[in-house]
Amino acid sequence: MPLLLIVGLVLLVLVVLWIIYEYNSLVALRGMVRNQWAQVSVLLQKRADLIERLAKLAGQYLKFEKSVFENIAKLRSGIPDKAVKADQALSQFVRGFYAVMENYPQIKGNQAVVETMKALEEVEEQLKVQRMVYNDTATRYNIRIQTFPTLIFARIFGFRPFPLYSLEFFRPPESVKKAPEVDMGL
Repeated sequence: MPLLLIVGLVLLVLVVLWIIYEYNSLVALRGMVRNQWAQVSVLLQKRADLIERLAKLAGQYLKFEKSVFENIAKLRSGIPDKAVKADQALSQFVRGFYAVMENYPQIKGNQAVVETMKALEEVEEQLKVQRMVYNDTATRYNIRIQTFPTLIFARIFGFRPFPLYSLEFFRPPESVKKAPEVDMGL
């Protein structure tokens, strides 16, 4: 009887240690996802500041919609879902701004605009990498909390999946999806 009690206690201790290990590893992984989102947020903030500066610099030449500044405010909210949607809208603004700028040589000649655009391009590249890192980290976390037996403890302790950065952002516009028609004259 004492041997059975000792084996039972050892198993109980092992199960408790395993639960502690699982909980701590989920907390650590969740912390890594939050850290990666914070990195994305910093770059989104920097990008929003540059877009706002660009809009103000070019504002003397062009009239900008109020929605640009509203989307910048949403980006600053820090909520991933809202920030992703605002980021998509600002990305469309930047693409449109570059297209419009071609028609205004006085804007292209403004040194402050050129420097801001160069800084914006650098932030865009950093943001592209950071989005990918965030998605990778969030995916690892989401898979971990959805696999057995960890999902039991994840649900008990309230671990929830993180949203991935929207794929809509990376989809090319319809005009790019269509293959050009080529007449070979045959």
